[in-house]
Amino acid sequence: MKKIHLYINIFLLVLLVLVISPKAWAKDKWISLQTKNFNVVSNADEKKTRQLTLKLEQFRYTLSQLHPDIPETEPVPVTVVIFKDDKSFAPFKPLYKGKPKNISGYFQPGDDENVIALDSNIENLRVIFHEYFHLLLSYSTVELPLWINEGLAEVYSSFEIDKNEVVLGAPLATHVDYLQSNDLKLIPLKTLINVDHNSPIYNESDKTSFFYTQSWAFAHYLMISERGAHKSQLFKFIKLLRLGKNSEQAFTEAFGVSFETMEQTLRTYISNKYYPIVKYSFNTALTDKSFTVQPLGDGQAEVYLGTLLLRTDRLEEAEKHFKQAASLEPNLPGVSENLGFIAMRQNNYAKAEDYFEQAIKQGSKNYLTYYQYAEANYLATVSKSDNGTVSKELAKKIVENAQTSVKLRPGFAQAYHLIGVANLFGGENFQEGIENTKKAILFAPRKKEFLLTLGQLQAQAGEYAEAKKTLQILLNSDNEDLKSKAKVIISEVDERLAAPK
Repeated sequence: MKKIHLYINIFLLVLLVLVISPKAWAKDKWISLQTKNFNVVSNADEKKTRQLTLKLEQFRYTLSQLHPDIPETEPVPVTVVIFKDDKSFAPFKPLYKGKPKNISGYFQPGDDENVIALDSNIENLRVIFHEYFHLLLSYSTVELPLWINEGLAEVYSSFEIDKNEVVLGAPLATHVDYLQSNDLKLIPLKTLINVDHNSPIYNESDKTSFFYTQSWAFAHYLMISERGAHKSQLFKFIKLLRLGKNSEQAFTEAFGVSFETMEQTLRTYISNKYYPIVKYSFNTALTDKSFTVQPLGDGQAEVYLGTLLLRTDRLEEAEKHFKQAASLEPNLPGVSENLGFIAMRQNNYAKAEDYFEQAIKQGSKNYLTYYQYAEANYLATVSKSDNGTVSKELAKKIVENAQTSVKLRPGFAQAYHLIGVANLFGGENFQEGIENTKKAILFAPRKKEFLLTLGQLQAQAGEYAEAKKTLQILLNSDNEDLKSKAKVIISEVDERLAAPK
């Protein structure tokens, strides 16, 4: 009997393994999907991946039509990682007190790459749309007042597509409820329009919520109510600010009423508890037919997962995924690249140089690899120097790698700027530096530190009038360090101009 039972148990065990193994042990199948503006990787099914990606493209296209300042293509690439469910997403969420945050998606901006990660079952993309709007608006030449920036981001976060029409302005329950529960105790509009990042209203938690809510309500009124009748007034307000008028002058001239009158109008709008929506139809119908899809190797998938952890500073966990990728796909350039990125985060520039050299030998076509290799070359030297100078030979090497980066990714502002820095501290080729730094400013007009580099290059090239013109812009900067350095260089330029010829 014992022998018979043994055979039966073995048979049942084998049968059980055959039944459960496909579900329990099957590896996730990852795909790569490439669009005009997004590099997407996903372990969700292809249909759902296409749907989510198409919605992101539609959102971006809508904003580019409504805001001409937004560039047609991404100056900095956006990688989107879509997980099939919360269980597969959880290990890669940002941590709070050592535990994964209770979120369905997040947006991680960066100077060299922007990352979106989300669960494919996400109910709405509000948070993603809000943060992505901020990113797109950051590429415009002039920074908008905080209430406009946050208010519009909230209005656009309700973005939906209905029968090929864009729907904007759907009321957000959290804001509507908050307004009603606070008995319409509004922030005075004269205060609201002057709020900046240093204002108590923006930094105190109990007031911050109301700032966002009222900014949404005011932006909703100006953009959506009466079929957008007040939209031109808002744009006039922005134009007047750009022309140098202060916020109070611009407000009165653009809206043609006093703060008290506008505040009462807003109060009435809110008390009606009716928020209209607006629909837009565009000539270009976006579809997913142009999306290219292909399978993603196990090793490459591990690289993307490791990169998510790297972006949220979970370096040790990231390294494990990169090493797993190496075991699955030996000589995969992405492994050496990302180990180099980790070394850069750890300020170990010599180690980073070794990893990037290895990645380049393995045939890397990653623009970030060449850029960070050039940056590692520069930082490894200046970290040991008091004046930041580099040898002509090293400057040439830095420029060559940065130039390769922009060939692989035209429009990558950081690489153009690094060329300018190398020329500046290499002590020659100032005109090449000026030309490339101007390109950096063109692609990233908000990066005020680029203006400092340009002013220094112009001064070194003897273009004193141009240098002063560039640096004077920084005298109005909120960044005290940039302002102080600009003053010093302007003073030095004035001394040179005053010196006997």
